[in-house]
Amino acid sequence: MNPPEPPPIEEILPPLPPTTPAWVWAAVACVALLVVAGIIWWIRVACAKRALLPTPSAAERFTTLLDSLEGSLPEGDRRAFTIAVSDGLRAFLAATEPGFPRSHTSEECLRAAANSPRFGPRERELLEAFLASADRIKFAGAAASDDAAAELLRCARAFLPHRPAA
Repeated sequence: MNPPEPPPIEEILPPLPPTTPAWVWAAVACVALLVVAGIIWWIRVACAKRALLPTPSAAERFTTLLDSLEGSLPEGDRRAFTIAVSDGLRAFLAATEPGFPRSHTSEECLRAAANSPRFGPRERELLEAFLASADRIKFAGAAASDDAAAELLRCARAFLPHRPAA
């Protein structure tokens, strides 16, 4: 027994009419275009406002950091305090001195300072004392007294540019 032959395709279903009129698609396209244009405009306005805000200099950021750390000096963890001051000084020097390594060892930082015209003998000596004191606290577990923490702050502030009194 042979299966019955299927009817021709034309007889199964009539052609379907378009379900959505063209004007609806045109309206959707216009709305989408307006939404994209609005997003682009909003981004441009937000970026323009951000560009108007002054970016603080490395010295201002470092001064702000030292001021906030000085306020937390009496009750804070000395090791975390030392790490914050040391990282802040390294970031400041890396931002203001081309070629100064931020995340290198203390010896590499001292070598970079020796090759830099910015660091005279006094600055190199101060940097060496600062890094040695910070390394003793950070890596050797030396106890950090209030006086040692205050001395670290004083040494770090010595690297800030001096401003004339107003």
